Amino acid sequence: MTRVVIAAALLFAGVSISSAATLPHTAMPTAAGVAGPISQLQTPAAGLPPMRASASTGFALYGAGWYEIGSSSGPIEIVPTVVAYNGGRNPRTVKLELTYFYSYSFQLDQFAVSSQYVFGADEYFGNVYAFPIGSTRSAYTIGGLFPQAMVTDRSGNLYVALGTQGVAVYAPGSSNPAYTITDGLTNATQLFVDRFGDLYVGDTNAVVVYAPGSATPSSTISAGISSVVGLAVGGKERLYVANAGTDSITAYSFGTTIPVETITQGLNGVGSVAVGPTGTLYAEAGSNTVTEYDKGGTTVARSIAVSYCGGCNIAVDPLDSLYVIGTRERGPVYVYHSQKTKPAHALGVENGHQIAIGPAW
Repeated sequence: MTRVVIAAALLFAGVSISSAATLPHTAMPTAAGVAGPISQLQTPAAGLPPMRASASTGFALYGAGWYEIGSSSGPIEIVPTVVAYNGGRNPRTVKLELTYFYSYSFQLDQFAVSSQYVFGADEYFGNVYAFPIGSTRSAYTIGGLFPQAMVTDRSGNLYVALGTQGVAVYAPGSSNPAYTITDGLTNATQLFVDRFGDLYVGDTNAVVVYAPGSATPSSTISAGISSVVGLAVGGKERLYVANAGTDSITAYSFGTTIPVETITQGLNGVGSVAVGPTGTLYAEAGSNTVTEYDKGGTTVARSIAVSYCGGCNIAVDPLDSLYVIGTRERGPVYVYHSQKTKPAHALGVENGHQIAIGPAW
């Protein structure tokens, strides 16, 4: 008997400000408030570093998961897997069997991809396993974290949300935290890092923002936020926050802390959100639907019907193709090219619930 599961990195948070007057934009790394050796971190270079996954350099869709082996008369083992589809209009499948750790009742839950590693966190032991891109064997393990969320920045640093314990930050290749962020946090459950390296932490009814390398908040945003379930940044550097409490998406321009737009059209149970390279906003909208909005706008451009999409997850690649994975066991990842409502591909991944875009395998 064989089954397979997928996992993914989605983007979450939300926005009123308590102390700083503006949102960070091009802030560079600083040691202010860091509770640990900041020198361990790989800090972004000045200016805009190159994309780690782009249409020109190559990209892949990654899913982390598991499958079962065994029979009714014997024990069943759950084997973690990673499935990678190299990007473009003709995806190529690479299935990575993570046979290094066979274990009963084991599956990868949280998931993140950097330019160097695929990170998978198992829900049974709470460990985070780091697999070099292209390898089926973990290089190192970070033990006992039970992450609420994970995300990486362009330099390969790993951020792990630990609920009431804050956010632990790890340099590439390290199993010991460079520092832990607790200042300004009560319950860190959502994470997002923008292209400048600023960290956004979803903290129930607020989003707390940190400059690169800092453990002291540069701003705390709460206006318009109610139970954050999704976060994305894009489209003229606009911040989009999905709010379960009001079934809305609030949009914030950089340098502002009050919503410039509140989107309710096309939503009936908002979930994850994503922004494409051309500024198109997509939202998991409830009722088995993903809503696409006009580029840079708040008007519904089209509704995409997706089977078993209550709580599904979405991602957008550098070619502006949309990936949707639902909640049905053995369900595929559907690929929708820009401005299309019918899938171009159905990628074979089973029991999927999370996906992420990373470098080509």
